[in-house]
Amino acid sequence: MVPYADFNLLRFPDKEWMEKIRDLTSLSDILPTGFHGAVTAKVGVGSTVYVAGAGPVGLAAAASAHILGAAAVLIGDMNQERLAHATRVAGLTDQPDLSHRLRAETTCRAPTVLLPIGSGAISL
Repeated sequence: MVPYADFNLLRFPDKEWMEKIRDLTSLSDILPTGFHGAVTAKVGVGSTVYVAGAGPVGLAAAASAHILGAAAVLIGDMNQERLAHATRVAGLTDQPDLSHRLRAETTCRAPTVLLPIGSGAISL
């Protein structure tokens, strides 16, 4: 038994829809997960947010933090390719040292909100 499956599943009418499956997956899973994380963490106007994880959900969380009014959004990841991608697509700075980034980009010494995304080990 799948909870909420009686109204939460969609049937794709034809093959044309299947061509858009990646977009639909992003809109139905990745984006809401990142947004929910930001809302649950109480990101608000003036927050300084550190998103630990630069994968798809981390990028969605970072974008959501901006939408919710965060003053600064920092993103980190142990995977340098993901950090480089985050820098390109989200305009986020790529500085390896969190304390340096906080001093350079904000007036605070620590994030007001921490969003740990993903399953990797994170050390602050």
